[in-house]
Parts: sequence; C-alpha cells; structure tokens
Amino acid sequence: MVNRMEYFHQRGCLVSGHGLDYVMYAPAPEEEIEAIFQKALKGESLAWEETAKYKTAFLLFLGRQYHRFGWVMQPHYGCKRDNNPAMSEKLDPEGFVL
Repeated sequence: MVNRMEYFHQRGCLVSGHGLDYVMYAPAPEEEIEAIFQKALKGESLAWEETAKYKTAFLLFLGRQYHRFGWVMQPHYGCKRDNNPAMSEKLDPEGFVL
C-alpha cells in the first residue's frame, strides 16, 4: 500500500479523501488487530467492535503515512450516496459507468 502512496506522491498527490459512515475511535493493540485481520481473512464474521478497531488502526496507519508524505487527510463523515437512484443504476459502486 505504501508503494502506491509513493507512486501518487511522485506524481504530485497532496490530498487523500475518505468517505466514512460514522466517526469511530476504538484503539487496540497490534496483536489484537492482527487477530481481527486473520479472522476476516478466514471469512469469519466480525463483531461491530472488531470492525471499529480495525478501521481505527487502518486510519491511524494511513494518517501516519500521509504525515510522512506531507499530505492532507480529508475525512467525509456521514456521506450521502446514491442521491440519484436512476443514475446510480447506471454506475458501478465505485462510480464508473457500466
């Protein structure tokens, strides 16, 4: 992942935006985050708290990397998606025309 950040940084990237449904902050030790990750890799269901812990760790990791690159991290909380149902049907989940 850091190699992709380096790629974009070399091309002038200065900002990264993140659409998040809600504000969460659930810190956990690295060992617990690794166990949560392994559980998800096995296809096991994660509890809401486990998901919040993993998202927190991931966003903290990204924040540290963005700081290293001198980037701005722009979180967008409570994003309203699919405001136009007719157009949403023509797009895939990432917003590309099908």
